[in-house]
Amino acid sequence: MIEQMFTDFDRHLKAPEIDIETHVRRTHIQHAESRNGRRAIFLDTKYWIDLINVVCGTTTSEPLCWVEILLRVLREGVARGTLFCPVTEKVLDEIMNQSDDSSRTLTISLVDELSAGYALVPTLQRISIEVACFLYLYHDVDEFDLWPPKFLVWTRPSSLLASYPWNPMFSRETNAAIRKTFFDRWWGTSLQEMLATSDRPPSSPKNKNADLRINSIMTTDFTPPSSRVSKQHTRRKCEDLSTS
Repeated sequence: MIEQMFTDFDRHLKAPEIDIETHVRRTHIQHAESRNGRRAIFLDTKYWIDLINVVCGTTTSEPLCWVEILLRVLREGVARGTLFCPVTEKVLDEIMNQSDDSSRTLTISLVDELSAGYALVPTLQRISIEVACFLYLYHDVDEFDLWPPKFLVWTRPSSLLASYPWNPMFSRETNAAIRKTFFDRWWGTSLQEMLATSDRPPSSPKNKNADLRINSIMTTDFTPPSSRVSKQHTRRKCEDLSTS
């Protein structure tokens, strides 16, 4: 793992023109495209607790209660690649604040399984994306291709808990390479792996890495072209969302 981080650092150091925001945005877009038509099923904290009670065998309901049926349906759908259950920073905050270590470990294991590695970016970032989408679409910003919000709101659960260091002793370019390296390190890590390799449980995702928020929803340098959309197409998508 350390060797891979040194390799990644070397690679990022040779590409100083790619800042951390661009690197994060590109990775998020690739992650969104990898869903391949999967349907997102959003569960609030109560449902996660009900599901983990079934996994722990602590449910007091009759055999084959509705929660057991739900868990079976969700697991089958995730295994088939037809659905996933993304988590949010609020759900992760509740999970990481659990006082019982064994319960938290089982919950994280279930989140890794059902989320299939998908989480929504933090609330403030989603708001920024929506506002930027509105501004660019309705204020005649024609010189850029625009990404619809659906390509920018997906991240991985581990990224909501990860930290990306910055040291004023290093140059801007070196700091950017370090942060991109740590982003890559945690991006490919499950919550279980993060918990296992940490001396202490990861802290709450609240306010983490606020400076990594996406500053705009336009890009002129990312491929594949098949995913890039015109302003007219993006406006149509946003209008469809606003009327649904």
